[in-house]
Amino acid sequence: KLFKNFLVLSRYIKYDSDKGDKYKQLLHILSQDISYKRLDCVPDDRENIIKERIVELKKEHDKNKNLAERLKF
Repeated sequence: KLFKNFLVLSRYIKYDSDKGDKYKQLLHILSQDISYKRLDCVPDDRENIIKERIVELKKEHDKNKNLAERLKF
């Protein structure tokens, strides 16, 4: 729960954080946080949480992009 909250508030994770080297860089940054380290015993779950957050951000990005396009007359 703490880690999920951290990801929601984190400015490091973006909708395209899973592209190329960005994911590796993201993991390096996140690994400095204690909530990330606490999940060392369940690395697969931790990775799933990160990927779920990226998917959420992609949906938000697409929604905002579509809204911006619709508002253009």
